[in-house]
Amino acid sequence: MLNVLKSKPELHSAELALVLYLFHGNISAGVSWVILGLTGRELNLLGTPLVAVTMLCAAIALLHHFRRLKLDSLVLIIIFGFLYMVACLNPDTAYQVSRQNLVQVTLLDCIPAYILFRMCRHYDAIWKYAKVTSYVVLFVYAAAFVVYDVGHVYRSFSAGMALPALLFVVEWLYLEKNRTAPFAVLAIALLVVGGRRSSLIAVIILICIILFLKRDFVLLAAVALVGGALYLSFDMVVERLYYFSSDFGINSRTLRRLMSGEAMEDSHRIDQWAYVLQLILRSPQSALAGLGIAGERSYMLAHFAHMQLQGYPHGLLVELIGHYGIVLGLALDVLLIAVGPYRVFRVINNDRVAMTVVLLFVALVSQLLFQDSYLQNKFFFVYLAILVNFAVGRRGEEATMFDPTFSVGRRTLS
Repeated sequence: MLNVLKSKPELHSAELALVLYLFHGNISAGVSWVILGLTGRELNLLGTPLVAVTMLCAAIALLHHFRRLKLDSLVLIIIFGFLYMVACLNPDTAYQVSRQNLVQVTLLDCIPAYILFRMCRHYDAIWKYAKVTSYVVLFVYAAAFVVYDVGHVYRSFSAGMALPALLFVVEWLYLEKNRTAPFAVLAIALLVVGGRRSSLIAVIILICIILFLKRDFVLLAAVALVGGALYLSFDMVVERLYYFSSDFGINSRTLRRLMSGEAMEDSHRIDQWAYVLQLILRSPQSALAGLGIAGERSYMLAHFAHMQLQGYPHGLLVELIGHYGIVLGLALDVLLIAVGPYRVFRVINNDRVAMTVVLLFVALVSQLLFQDSYLQNKFFFVYLAILVNFAVGRRGEEATMFDPTFSVGRRTLS
């Protein structure tokens, strides 16, 4: 069997393992919603099989490409292990870290995504597998939208639908494949009706980045005109979308907020961010060194009545400042949202294949600006791997880890 696997490494590569690792849960969740909507029974038929296939592909990738493992992967594990050890010197933080399984989630769930991405050499393969996955997710989630009230699972629905929405936007606007425009529009429409605002913001951020990279001011003007027209007819459009979704039994949280004039309501975000800043500014020590990794969680759970489970600030920039202090936290913020992306885009400016993958993951991780925690987000660690590949390393073999005979810049996407 190993000989068969080695003879067809393209079917069992690190690239395939990465895509399955990141998105298998979205597929199994969507299928479960469809089954629940059709039969009324909660069955997770694909959950275990997809996990088994994912782990098999990851194991094969590690065995077949063992020499691609990078020292920085071990360094990353050591860094986060050390940070958790220091943070757990505070008994309250130690309790929350244990209760929320943060060490397991970060080290055993998120960092493997970093390791797999660092092992990848063919970004065209990543894009191919992600594109197939996007079609599957879009089809399954559209079916779930029709047969099940996805408003009850809007967080999971939004997290899954973000992949096809963002990928098809890249295909349509960056790669100029107009035939994918209907898929992009459908995915965004489903995201509007059944998802949450942070995913919509990620789509907007992606479109802005693409327009900036392409210097396409004509399209930018067209987008502005369309946006102006939508603004003028905003109430009518929202009302029609709301009642359309209601006909399918969808209680859209996003549209409900728009109908009630609460679209700009921040879901306590500003209060949460302000509270974290107050925590670290209460003493020179915490201002300089921060609260430590996950150090804000016990305080936020005790302070905010609406927080019951995890207690993070729902904002990457503030979370980093809270964990590492004003100096190091602000430095990390600037590195992650300015210096790092600038360096990456400059290095791969003429590399369309690499650019597509980078655009996708930059957009996916941008959701952390308004939701979730980087300690529990696989896309954040893939983004770190992207920075190491291009922003830290040299352009070439050290930066991209491609074979000497492989030039991603000369390959095309189909």
